[in-house]
Parts: sequence; structure tokens; C-alpha cells
Amino acid sequence: MNIEFDENEEETRKTNQRIGEVMIDMKLITQKDLEDALIEQEINRRNGDDIMIGYQLIEMGKVTNMELMEVYRDYKRRLKKR
Repeated sequence: MNIEFDENEEETRKTNQRIGEVMIDMKLITQKDLEDALIEQEINRRNGDDIMIGYQLIEMGKVTNMELMEVYRDYKRRLKKR
């Protein structure tokens, strides 16, 4: 494996985790929902289907498109505050 890919993959996982934490903070999902979505996401990734965590949660029926848009807006605001 390419080291650069490994680093990018790790950063993607961290971002997915952070966005999941925003969803938990917003009370859209539970910690269990996030854990289940991360497992499903990894299964899909191993099968060649790279899906972002937000879309995984939509697919699982845990959030709506509108909720996901609000989460990304909130996530961007949090990044700017750092």
C-alpha cells in the first residue's frame, strides 16, 4: 500500500468520526448509530464502494438529506473556530 494513501485513509476516518460526533452533539444519532454506520462503511469500502459517513447514515435511515446538510454547515463552522 502507498503510505500517502494510508495517511489519507486515516484522515478520512478521523473526519467521518468528527462528523459523526457533530451528529451526536446535535442529537440526530446515538453513539451506537455512529458505530453501526462506521462498521457498515468499512464493509462497503472493502467491497469497493467508498461511501461517506453521512450518506451511510442516510442509507440506514438515521438522518435525512436536510439534516446532513445542516450537519456539514455546523461542521464547517466548528473547523473555522479552531
